[in-house]
Amino acid sequence: MEYGFGTWVIISAASPATSQQVLTLPDEQGMPIQQKLRVLQVSKAGSDSALQEWQFVSDDPTGVFKIVSVLTGNVLSVHSPTHDEHALIVLAPDQGTPNQRWVLRLTDVDASRSDFVFVIRSAGSGLVLSVRDDSTEDHAVIEQDIWQGGREKLQQWKIEPAVLGPGD
Repeated sequence: MEYGFGTWVIISAASPATSQQVLTLPDEQGMPIQQKLRVLQVSKAGSDSALQEWQFVSDDPTGVFKIVSVLTGNVLSVHSPTHDEHALIVLAPDQGTPNQRWVLRLTDVDASRSDFVFVIRSAGSGLVLSVRDDSTEDHAVIEQDIWQGGREKLQQWKIEPAVLGPGD
C-alpha cells in the first residue's frame, strides 16, 4: 500500500524568503532537475506552478519515499543508477529502484518552529540532493553529492505545502 502526504514545494534553504529557489521540472524532457525562482500562477489565483509541485509517497514502512512530480507522475531519480558524486538528478518513470527512493533527515528547526530544514538523501547511494557549483541562480542543476555536515545550505531543503488555486 502506498501513502501520499499532500502536495509540496521543495525550497533551497540557501535562498532568501523574498526570492525562493525551488526544485523545478526542466524545460526539456530528459534534462536534469533544476532550481528556479518560485512562481505563483496568476491565472490560478496565486497557486504554485505545477512544474514545482511534488508529492512524497511511501510504499516502505522504514520511512523511505519516492518524490513524485504532480504534473507528470514521474519520480526524482539519480541518473544512471550510480553512487558517483555529482550524478545528475532527473525525472523518470518509477521502476521502484533505490536510486528513485529518498530519505528525509531533519537538520534544523527555527525558533518559531515554523521552518523545518531537511537533507534529502538517496536511498541508493547515501549521497544528498545538492545544488551544483553552490549556485543560487535560476536553472542551476540539481545533483547528488557527499553530505558536507551541515556547513552547506545548498544541500538543505525546506518543504512547504504548495499553494493551490481554487478547485485544486
